[in-house]
Amino acid sequence: MGIDVENKVVSYTDEHQFLVDTSTEKNPFVQSIKGTEVISVFRRRKSDSHQGDGNPLIFALKRMRKYQISTETITEFMPNLRIILNLMTAHRTYDLIIALPSSHPIASGLARRVGRALPTVPISYEFFVKCSNAEVAQALRDKKSNGEIRKQHLRDITSLIHTLSVSEGEPFKLKEVDNHLRGYTFPFKINENLDVKGMSVLVVDDLLSSGTSILTAKRLLVASGADKVSALCLLSSLDSGRPWDTVIGEQK
Repeated sequence: MGIDVENKVVSYTDEHQFLVDTSTEKNPFVQSIKGTEVISVFRRRKSDSHQGDGNPLIFALKRMRKYQISTETITEFMPNLRIILNLMTAHRTYDLIIALPSSHPIASGLARRVGRALPTVPISYEFFVKCSNAEVAQALRDKKSNGEIRKQHLRDITSLIHTLSVSEGEPFKLKEVDNHLRGYTFPFKINENLDVKGMSVLVVDDLLSSGTSILTAKRLLVASGADKVSALCLLSSLDSGRPWDTVIGEQK
């Protein structure tokens, strides 16, 4: 995946995937967040010679920061995406697929494609709903009152509460919160009355960053009786992980 930084156009090149590895040879890529398996379709890579860390692809897919991506470019890496999803689903079993809520259709679209590889597994697009800024702000106030905020984060949390309070009725946007504060927030809540007791659930998101969304989903699902929760993302984080062929036999 090549990035034309000057023109902010995301393009596909087999020779120079300097920010996102979309090959089938090294994907999927497997990471772990507090014991939760996270499988990513494509691996993000660090670069010393270019600004950015792989996010330009997400920016383009979400039409953010004036980045662009053509339908033709998306079509070019779709065959690899299908191959990688087939590799993953051949060695993992799930009872339910849940797309995390987002203002952009990346997670829901990825969930649909997983569903094509696992046609007997139901998909929920409305199990979770985003919390409002007011709900997140109140939860942060409660954490402050209970002494659950680290001393070095108190000033930043107070500032975040004020920012959220200005637009209380708006849906909470986790991407606008600094990574070091995300762990204090709960970006969404359960919306759909769906029995998940004893189930193995696959949570689908667009990008692995701090892991807050995935861990929030896991906490809520486990509290609802889910037996096992794992995750799938379109893009990995920049943290270390393991190649797929080293982990395919570890979980069933």
